[in-house]
Amino acid sequence: MPRPAKAAGYGRVRLNKRDKYFYARFTVDGKRQEIPLRITNKLTAEAKAREINDTLEKGQPWEWVVGRQPIGAKTFAETVDEFLEKGCNWAATTRASNAPTVRMLVREFGHQSVSKIGRAAIEGYLARRRDEGLKISSCNRYLCCLKVIMGKALDWGYIPVNPAAEIKVQPEGHKLPNPFRADEVRSILAVLQDRHERIAVIYSETGLRLGEL
Repeated sequence: MPRPAKAAGYGRVRLNKRDKYFYARFTVDGKRQEIPLRITNKLTAEAKAREINDTLEKGQPWEWVVGRQPIGAKTFAETVDEFLEKGCNWAATTRASNAPTVRMLVREFGHQSVSKIGRAAIEGYLARRRDEGLKISSCNRYLCCLKVIMGKALDWGYIPVNPAAEIKVQPEGHKLPNPFRADEVRSILAVLQDRHERIAVIYSETGLRLGEL
């Protein structure tokens, strides 16, 4: 890890003060950058220089540190398209069941830069949907989709952190089971063809999920 230099700055990032504000100077991809920090305090400016330097060392966009968008930054809609094309490992049935949820998320966030979508925006959206009458279980599905999509955006270097990662799903409570009575099972089996009857017997005796069955 580089040590702070004697001159103001840190590592690859030098600081220059003009008037009352500090500017950060550094070179990335052969291009010299000079960024106004809008900071007047030297210690605060050096802390920001360290953040920029650490980002450069990790190969991440330095723009994140100063609240800018990297050139060619992805929108949420573009990220979703890429996720569905090459980053989605959902099973076909899960992909189909999540499709309406993903479309609604794109309708809400699609035009925004994916790196600008923060935790507050996600929590605000979910709260609004709950106020509109959306079930807690459905809100949890929205959140889970966001966790996966934003997690992939993090893997691809499009965002510095996953803003959905620390948001907890809401407790949904437990539904009481409502099993068929023995006489109902007999009535159902009586009208089934042999092949379907065997399937129904296995289901009623084991409680397998549909995919397992």
